[in-house]
Parts: sequence; C-alpha cells; structure tokens
Amino acid sequence: MGLDMVARISFVLFTLAFLTNSARSQSVPEESEVRDESISLVSSVLEAFQSNRQKLVGAEFAVEYESHARTTRADGVQETKDVSISGDCIFSDAIDSRVMRYTSTENVGGEDIRTAVPLPKQTRQFISAITPGSFQFVELSNRRPVLIISKDRGSAKLPPPGVHGTMKPCGPIDPRAVGLCPLGLTILDGVGFLECLDRFYKAGDSNVFEQAMATESDAGVTLTQVYQSGHLRCEIVFDGTPEMLPIVHRILQIRTTEDGVLETEPILESTVRWKTHDGIKVPVSVEQKRSMHSSPTGSNGKQVQPTDYTQETSQMNIKWRSVNKPINQARFQHAGFDLPKDSKIVDVRRW
Repeated sequence: MGLDMVARISFVLFTLAFLTNSARSQSVPEESEVRDESISLVSSVLEAFQSNRQKLVGAEFAVEYESHARTTRADGVQETKDVSISGDCIFSDAIDSRVMRYTSTENVGGEDIRTAVPLPKQTRQFISAITPGSFQFVELSNRRPVLIISKDRGSAKLPPPGVHGTMKPCGPIDPRAVGLCPLGLTILDGVGFLECLDRFYKAGDSNVFEQAMATESDAGVTLTQVYQSGHLRCEIVFDGTPEMLPIVHRILQIRTTEDGVLETEPILESTVRWKTHDGIKVPVSVEQKRSMHSSPTGSNGKQVQPTDYTQETSQMNIKWRSVNKPINQARFQHAGFDLPKDSKIVDVRRW
C-alpha cells in the first residue's frame, strides 16, 4: 500500500473520529450546563409562584383542621393523639398582618406515666395575631384572659411570670404559604409566605437546605432540596401551569444501611387542591400523611436502633368568605379582638 493511500485512510479515520466526538459533545451536555439549566428553572418556577401568590393581598376565610396520630414507643406502649382546630382568619398584605380566632381540641389516648391517670380531653379558645413588630396571643378560655404582646413568636412560647394556663400558640395562617411547607408549619407554627421562600433564596451556607434543583415531567415541575445534614430530601411538585401552584409536598429520609446501601423512604407527603375564587387561585384543602421514627439515623447518616414510631394523618379545609376585599384595619389590633372586659394586657417586648 502506497504512502498516498495510507495518508488518505488516516485522513478518513481522523475525520470520522472528529465527527463522532463532535456529535457526542453536542448530544451530551456538560454536567455544569445541566446544573445551570436546572437552577434557572428553579428561579423561573419560584418567580411565577411568587408573582401569582402576591396577587392575593387580603382575605377572610374559615379553617378546619384535624390530625390523628398513633405513636408506638420503644417499650411497645401505644399512644394516640387527636387534634382539631377550627377558626376564623383574616389577612392583609397591605399592613403585613394576620389574625386567627380559633378553638383547639386535643384528645390524648393513654395515661400520664407519672400517675397512671387517663389523660383528659382539652378544648380551649384562642386568638393569635401577627402585626408589624409584634406577635399577640390570648387564651380566651382562661377565667381572666391575658393578652401577651411580644416582639415575635419565639418569645411568646412561654408565658411571662404570673401568667398561667397558656400554651404554645397556633397560626395565624398565611394563606399564601399553603403547599410550600408541611401542614404543621402552616397552621400550627403560622410560618409566613416569605419565610417559606427564604429556604430557596437563602439556600447554602446560611440555611439548612442545599441549593434547589428542578426537573420537568408530565406531572409538572419538581423542586428538590437536600438538608445540609444529608439525611432528608424535600420535594415540591408544581403543576406546570403559568401560576406554578404547589400540588404535592414530600419529605424523604435518606439513610445508609449497615451494608453501605443508600436508601430513601418517604416520611411525609401532602397534596393540595386549588380552586378559583373571585378570579384568584386559592387552596381549598390539604391532606397529609406522616410516618417516622423519632431517631431514624445517627450522626454519620447510618441507621441506628429506632425509638418511638409515629404514624399521622391530617387534613385542613379552607372555606373562603372574601378575597381581595377591603378589611377594616382595626380588626388587626387587640382593641378590635372583642376581648372580655376583665382581660389583662401584658406587653413583654421591652422585658
């Protein structure tokens, strides 16, 4: 074979190799490109969701919440706990305020381990309110209600000296946050809309969550975040419509078995139903299931001997009375709470 023929064959082989590598580089995106596209999709989803939710600037609504939990302790003893909350809520974005007037009933099955006396059913009435610079909370079922005004929820968890009969406050609900965080945070802790969004916008060193990633499917767009501990993963499915409404919220436990195998197990899943009220999309129900061990993993992420195991089902229904209609601002101040005449007001903001 002549040198000219060898040269021609070499040229052909080189050309084929170049074209093959070029095709591969065009068909298989770099990992960094995939990550950048995913992060860009996260931003698009959050911007659409936030823009849509900010159209809800005021509302009056009634809420009904029920949860049923069964806990099996490590010693085999079982305990049940049923909680129901019903109340009336108002919300105004213009003055950044929320008020919730509600009745809470707790029925704990089992006995007080110190006295072996069956635990009683408790029904109590409360008002909780958030206004700029204050968190207000009062138990109306006390003989003489005491309204506690604190600078934030954290300082209202424990009553000030001389104030008895209070308990951790629920709500008030921010309706824009529904679906973006677990149900307990929505109604029991009253987590706000912007607080929920911060977990995405402040992900990284200053947050418990890693950077969110996004994937598209027939169900919509799923945003996934891993806790920095690496033990839990959160998934929120948005419906893919222009409003980007959250319809499913999952939390999965990530653990490593003794054999070194990485496993994931769902420990919480909630679904949200939406409808249009006065031209605005609003949530009307949330159903949630939760099941988890109290100590599923050790500090190294490996499975350890479990302690208590809890299974819980809960549901919240919302009945909308008005959306984006004027609300008298006096109703957001304690003077408008219609408290009993002998009520006491304790302001602990400067304590």
